[in-house]
Amino acid sequence: MIILNGWALCITYKVTVKLGLASYILNTETTQTFPDEHLDAYPSYYPRNVVEESVRPFRKGLVKAYFEYVHTSFALLGPQIPSTIAKSATLMSSIYCLAQAYFTPAQSLDPWLFTDFNKQALHIETHNVKLETVEAALLFAQRHARLIRAPTMPGMCAEIGSIIGMSHDLGLNIDPIDWDISDTERRRRRRLWWGVYVQDKWSALTLGRPSYLHDEQNDVSMLTMADFALEGSLQPSPANEKPAQLFIGVTTLSVILSNILANFFTVKAINSRQTMALDELESICTSFEDKLKKWQVTHLEPALVKRSFPDPTGLKPYINASYYASNLGLGSLELAFYTVQITLYRVILRSVLSKFSKSDPFFAHLRQRGKVAASSVLKLLEVLSVARSSAFWWSTSKINFAIAGSFMISMFLCSVSSEEGQYWMDQVMFYRKLLRAHINGFDVTKHASIRLDLLANCGSASELPKSPPDITCQAQQSMARSEGWEIENVLPMEDLDMDWLSSLPAESPFNMHNFGLI
Repeated sequence: MIILNGWALCITYKVTVKLGLASYILNTETTQTFPDEHLDAYPSYYPRNVVEESVRPFRKGLVKAYFEYVHTSFALLGPQIPSTIAKSATLMSSIYCLAQAYFTPAQSLDPWLFTDFNKQALHIETHNVKLETVEAALLFAQRHARLIRAPTMPGMCAEIGSIIGMSHDLGLNIDPIDWDISDTERRRRRRLWWGVYVQDKWSALTLGRPSYLHDEQNDVSMLTMADFALEGSLQPSPANEKPAQLFIGVTTLSVILSNILANFFTVKAINSRQTMALDELESICTSFEDKLKKWQVTHLEPALVKRSFPDPTGLKPYINASYYASNLGLGSLELAFYTVQITLYRVILRSVLSKFSKSDPFFAHLRQRGKVAASSVLKLLEVLSVARSSAFWWSTSKINFAIAGSFMISMFLCSVSSEEGQYWMDQVMFYRKLLRAHINGFDVTKHASIRLDLLANCGSASELPKSPPDITCQAQQSMARSEGWEIENVLPMEDLDMDWLSSLPAESPFNMHNFGLI
């Protein structure tokens, strides 16, 4: 059932079976329409809209802040402007929620106001879903946790499942490119589908949960710049050009991430990986490296080259606020790219370490590429300006920073020499220092800082080993404990595949069987 302009478009699905796979075909001959009010979309128990009552003095400023800061980093709404946003209580609540941090007068409002309302209202709206319902839910999922108590907010996995269920109810997984609807509606549906896709894949990675979406069940072609343009135009406005590029960039990167998850992180893939030959692993790794390099050249490097920062002398005139904010919002995309690289190298390292010799050149290649990816995250954080840290960062960024830190720990544990071990220990300590330096003004690093302290600060910093101890396998764990490393129950159980260190070869410098690293 699809809601269009207050009417319910009821579409019957005809199922045909071919080669054991069910394909869904729109049967337009049985299409019926019903007025929205017949659906009881807003029953008597729908919560009173206390949000609008509370934000009334700040509404204009909040909406303006949303488009200047949030939209430039996550352009889900495309070419929409404040006057064209759907009149949806949950959508507006999500907009206010994300914009509150960027509009000082509204920071006196209780932030739980938006959460409490949307938690109730969105659940009711899922029964009679509209496009703006999915927009509201996707934006609401971009909120950052108010309390640092979990890798993300409790119940987020179920929340993502609800969003995907709504998108299937609306038929968003079917490409509307040839549908007899307006360009505005068609482009909106395409942006929404890819927004759902991005949210699903990154939630699967950061939560360590299976992905809900499978490529066999959608045929929506990749977004183009036209999907962010106004009706009748093929190019977005200058203010929307860079936000559109960022959004397209993360969708194409998410396709690569999806393939990595499918190849290595499903239940069946984990089992089949045990029988892979080294040359097969190397071939898969090379294929993904080529895809990531192509993505980097196409999407990231041009954006980094064009990125402009304010002149510290104040002599350079500023360009418009939206364009400037989109430059600052590039950090989330840059961090996401490094995270996908780290995800690839860490999972292949697991397989190599569990079955093959560390003297193989491929193992050296993986360590070197892992070093480059981790160093890139360090550099990003080291040169992070106050202005960029004040930009809107995607909700998954806080876990991406944490993934980088635990990857550095795992590289330290897998070091093959004292010199390499010392290098990684220095990197870990420097990363901790950077995270702590940013923690007060940049909440996105708070979770990563706490997590890295759990991993690396079991004893005092001065008690940590300066390099991996050169000792026999039998004595390794007791020596590690004597040096201040607690090897049991240190890490939150959040990894996608936690058993890799349990099968390390005996000559590994640490061989700590109970470590599980994200």
